[in-house]
Amino acid sequence: MRRVSLSLIALIVLSVGVSTKLREFKYKVLRSEILMAEISGTVINDANKNGVEDAGESGLQGWTVFLDQNANGIFDSGEVSTTTDADGNYTFTNLAPDTYIVAQVVQNGWQRTFPTIAPTSKFNIDIVFADNNLTEADRKLVTDAANTWEKVIIGDLSNQTNVTLPSGKNLAFVDDLVIEVSAKARGDEFLAEAGPDEFRDNFDSGLPYVGSMEINSDEIEQMKQEGSFESTILHEMGHALGIGTLWEDLDLVTGAGTNNPRYIGENAIVQYNSIFNNSETSIPVANTGGEGTRDIHWHESVFQTELMSGFDDPGVKNPLSRITAASLIDLGYEVDLRFAEDYTAPGNTPSNLNTSGVAAPGGTHLVTVSPTEVVTDLNFGNFENFLTSNQILTKKGEVTVENLEIELPILYPTP
Repeated sequence: MRRVSLSLIALIVLSVGVSTKLREFKYKVLRSEILMAEISGTVINDANKNGVEDAGESGLQGWTVFLDQNANGIFDSGEVSTTTDADGNYTFTNLAPDTYIVAQVVQNGWQRTFPTIAPTSKFNIDIVFADNNLTEADRKLVTDAANTWEKVIIGDLSNQTNVTLPSGKNLAFVDDLVIEVSAKARGDEFLAEAGPDEFRDNFDSGLPYVGSMEINSDEIEQMKQEGSFESTILHEMGHALGIGTLWEDLDLVTGAGTNNPRYIGENAIVQYNSIFNNSETSIPVANTGGEGTRDIHWHESVFQTELMSGFDDPGVKNPLSRITAASLIDLGYEVDLRFAEDYTAPGNTPSNLNTSGVAAPGGTHLVTVSPTEVVTDLNFGNFENFLTSNQILTKKGEVTVENLEIELPILYPTP
């Protein structure tokens, strides 16, 4: 496997056709109906290193640009690629509506200058506490969970006015989702439960703008002792967004109620196959447990510690994986997969993925296009860095070391 460094990763979200039914929004197209899209740009010699494209700066010929299919930040064998022409231009044509990560391979002796900033999420989750049964520390964990989902979901949704919450409280304005959180004594009935309550119109997006979460106050201390309180809140907030709770409504699950329910949303399947190193056409869903478990979670024996599996795993990290993040795309959200968390299929060797919540090197271009739309100017800027691994700066000046077999760091003189 060839491994090279990157300068830029760009996320392209290509929208697809809309098929609606009562209170639902769905991405659904037939392959024969897809009108292909195109994306292009230029790899530029940013000679003055100012991080912007200036008039007169030339393109770089012979640079590799590729579609990072498995989102691992590496140009792997089999990934679609192209080479820049004499003017530094590249183009990918005949692209089906889908999510693409576009990356450049940085040539030896060069350094990336732009773009450098990751996209800012436009998705907002407001938390309204329905009672005073949670401590300030507990409330902070709830708002922290909302912040996590806000990083993963980045697309803005339509604002809603004159909104009534499940408790009867009225809000003048909601952008983009409000979740009403309560804590009640429920014995050992459940740890917590959540779901969406009010939805946008079908011609809008059909996505929820009101959700609710109830935490079992009798279980809070036990969850804290086991180290599962935070992951439980994050998990339930996923249900309020529609993960699991909207799967059947949007025909994203087949075989519900049987011994073999399967998730068929294509975006999550791509990530599932990448992480599990297989070529399945569906994802196993929980087939045991009560109404609040089966058919609305990933299969526990397959996913084990993943955040949206059916049972909590106390004392260990329950990561929000790229599979779960991609399932939000299947629901209709605009998502940045790089803000998912590291998750390795049980029994597999940990993967070399940049999914820890920090944007991949080089920042991003984020653009949404419709089928047949042509997106241009997804440009990469670089400058030639003469201080390569074969050069060292010392207090006495520059010393060039030739024909080295090891990599040397670049050291800078102290003032």
